[in-house]
Amino acid sequence: MTIEDIIKKFEGSKDEHSKFVELYRDVYKFGMPERYGNIERTDKGVKATDNVFTSVFEEACDGFVQKIQSLLTPVHTSWVMLEPGEIWNNEDLQAKKDDAKDTLSKISDVINTFKDNSNFDRTMSQFYYELIAGTGTLLVMPGTPEKPLRFTSIPFKDIYMVEGAFGEIDMFFRTQKIKNRLIEKQWEGAKHTYDEQEADKEIEILEATYYDYDNKEWNYEIINLKDKTSIYKKISQTCPFVEFRWGKITGETYGRGQGLKVIADCKTLNLLKYYSLVSLSFTLPVYTVKSEDIDPERFKLSPGALNPVRDNATNNPPVSALPVNQQPDLQQYNMVQLEMNIKRGMYASTIPNDPDRKTTATEISARVNELENVASNSYGSAVEFIYKLVQRMVDVLGSFGFLKLSEDQLTPNKIDGMNFKVKLNSNLTNQQAVKEVSNTLQALQFMQSLDPTMQYTSKVLDINKLAPYILERLGIKPEFIRSADEIAQIEQQEAQAMQMQQQQAMMDDVAMSNAKEEGKANAKAQVER
Repeated sequence: MTIEDIIKKFEGSKDEHSKFVELYRDVYKFGMPERYGNIERTDKGVKATDNVFTSVFEEACDGFVQKIQSLLTPVHTSWVMLEPGEIWNNEDLQAKKDDAKDTLSKISDVINTFKDNSNFDRTMSQFYYELIAGTGTLLVMPGTPEKPLRFTSIPFKDIYMVEGAFGEIDMFFRTQKIKNRLIEKQWEGAKHTYDEQEADKEIEILEATYYDYDNKEWNYEIINLKDKTSIYKKISQTCPFVEFRWGKITGETYGRGQGLKVIADCKTLNLLKYYSLVSLSFTLPVYTVKSEDIDPERFKLSPGALNPVRDNATNNPPVSALPVNQQPDLQQYNMVQLEMNIKRGMYASTIPNDPDRKTTATEISARVNELENVASNSYGSAVEFIYKLVQRMVDVLGSFGFLKLSEDQLTPNKIDGMNFKVKLNSNLTNQQAVKEVSNTLQALQFMQSLDPTMQYTSKVLDINKLAPYILERLGIKPEFIRSADEIAQIEQQEAQAMQMQQQQAMMDDVAMSNAKEEGKANAKAQVER
């Protein structure tokens, strides 16, 4: 693809992007005012809270980020766990599955170690805030040998996407301004020349990433938009940009997040708060003053204002307070209900909506289960993001030599669920695992009620496979669980030991019987003498 083609594609992606900027604007304005610059191209440090009169949505956004981060990528947790995929259940590979589990467990430890030693947790917090509006984008690039993983959350105003085959994103564009002297430091091997006097001068660049369907590889290229020249190019198996579209509608490139679902309630609540403050301010009345100098255009309807009039009612006092309704009935709008709806919509509260009565333990438990179910519904789209993220981390760590990648073993593209799969070690997956184990144990208890001796149950169930499965679902690492071969070997040793004990017991019985017979014979001989 030529530079002209890339720039043309970039220009063509601006129209839909600008529409979603407009769609997301209120979510950033009311829910993330301190991040308003992520949607608007404003100067740094600009205040964006002048027209925001309630912090409910902002607090709900904080709660959303904490909740989703704890469910998907918990802080300081080894949540990356690779394990054999479905293909390993074939008879030809079944014998090698246990060895593969041990190898993948060690690889997972390497990934988690470098992840925890990077800026991942801090960056993911920023990433999940972007996801509130609907679209989050994470850039994963090689760092240094000491810290090989470098993560960057891309603000929505800077990222442009193009949807390709099967609804997948096959082009990413990002524009940014960078100083000349920093280009070669940020992209090692970049070809960029400049005068020393212009070392601190900024140039606008286009960071383009596109998929080559013929060669099945990703092209990452840096283009100088002024000269329309390529500064840097690199080819990789995985895409440096990893996107997460919360709610995807067919025909749209970008996602629609939870913030869009509650923004109407948020704007209504903000207006009610504003009008209640206006009403409160009119506890200091508007005054009218008798005067011959009257100018209707100078009339001010503001607290404490003095407005000239010719007459002041029947008594005609020199100064009179203008009657204003200072206590509008805002209860009919039920602001508390609006607040609870916003929190529930952002997963920030699982308490029932009715604030006028005490809630039972059953109701609270139901809300917790509801949250879990709602999060599970969005969890499907999160799995795709997690797989792409792990593939990219494996690719980067492999380029540094920290992971040995080969076509016949592990490659980033083989982490597809069939060859190898990612088992998330997060709060949500742990809760689901506990439920599965609980259901399994309940089934065993039911079978025991039908079969008290468990003789029939032991014929139906393979305990040697069931026990390791339960331990794995509860989070025990595979290297701590004995393999099927090891269990068979232990059973064989136990059988051999039992056989030897039985043989020894038989020999002892024979010896004892012989001793008795010998004793009887000796006694008889003495009697005969």
